[in-house]
This record gives sequence, structure tokens and C-alpha cells, in this order.
Amino acid sequence: MNQVHGNNVVIVDENSPKLIEDADGIITVCKNLPLMVMVADCIPILMYDEKKGVIAAVHAGRNSTFLKIAQITANKMIEKFNCQAKDIKVILGPSIQKCCYEVNLELENIVKTSFGKEFASNRYIDLQGINKKLLNDIGVENIEISSICTICSNKPYFSYRNDKTCGRFAGIIMQE
Repeated sequence: MNQVHGNNVVIVDENSPKLIEDADGIITVCKNLPLMVMVADCIPILMYDEKKGVIAAVHAGRNSTFLKIAQITANKMIEKFNCQAKDIKVILGPSIQKCCYEVNLELENIVKTSFGKEFASNRYIDLQGINKKLLNDIGVENIEISSICTICSNKPYFSYRNDKTCGRFAGIIMQE
């Protein structure tokens, strides 16, 4: 994906371009077609429904999270492929965590008023919690959240906040 920090979700197949322009989520029912999301602090979200054979890769940074990208993706899986919310499994990969995600007061207030006071404290916000809430709100409950913070974990993950010239790491999902 040419990720743009938006909420556009595109359904792809083997005939789709190898680079999807202006998208932060991609979905497929095709076997042996890997989907990839590139990140360096943003949350790589992978979704799958084994019963319907549907997979998705999502780029959820702050803007995309605020624009409800995870919820939009899951809803598209439900609407276009008849997935059941209870059958969608979700993995939120390593990313900036609430321990390190400091924002200005305006953004903290946006989080509190838009998503709930529990997702912001002392100018630190919880993107994982927001995405989990958005998915729970539509009945998706099988969610695994990585505890690895790309900033403070000392794990080998890229962090844009730590190094503006850093690389990216990928979340990849494929069904055989």
C-alpha cells in the first residue's frame, strides 16, 4: 500500500496492482496472495476469518485510528464477504505504546472526547486501546495485542519517533 494515514480500505485480488495507491487497509479472499503493511511506530493490524477465508492488513497510525480504520476494515469484511464479527481474529503488532506516545494537550482532549477518558492520561494516548474499543463496538472480540513498544522495548523494531530517517518493518498475512 502507498499508505497515506487515511481510512481508505481496498479489496484486492491477484489482478490488482502490486502497489495500491492511497490506501491504509487491504482485504482479500485470494489464497497465496500476501498482504503487507509497513510501519515504524504505527500499528500493523492483521485480520483474518478462517471460516470465510478473508484476510486483511491495516496501517493504523494516529490519524487512521482516529478515522476508525480498523472498524471500517472489519465492517467491510462483514458487508462484502459475509464474515461474522465473532469469527474475525485480529493481531495488533509491535508499535508505539501508551508508555511512550506523548501528544499535545489538544490531541489528548480529542482522544478523551472522541473515544473516552480511559485512553488518555497526562498527555499520553493509547492507540491500541482505542482500536480494541472500536473493534469491540462492532462485536470483534478475538484481539491479540503485542506488548512490544517500538520506542522503549529495546527490541529490533524501527521507530520514526526515535529516528526520522529509519526504515520500516512489515506485518504480512497470507492464506494458503
